Amino acid sequence: MFPARVYVGQIVVVLGIVAASTSGATQWTAAALGYQQRLCEPWFLIVGYRV
Repeated sequence: MFPARVYVGQIVVVLGIVAASTSGATQWTAAALGYQQRLCEPWFLIVGYRV
């Protein structure tokens, strides 16, 4: 495997972890605030959870 492919794979994994962490933190904060109206409507529902 070429070193460039390893670096691209690592970058993709890190960006995925950052995106998942940011989304999780946002959802946790919204849940802690009780999904107040000032937070706007959720984008969509997944198995009853607001996203």
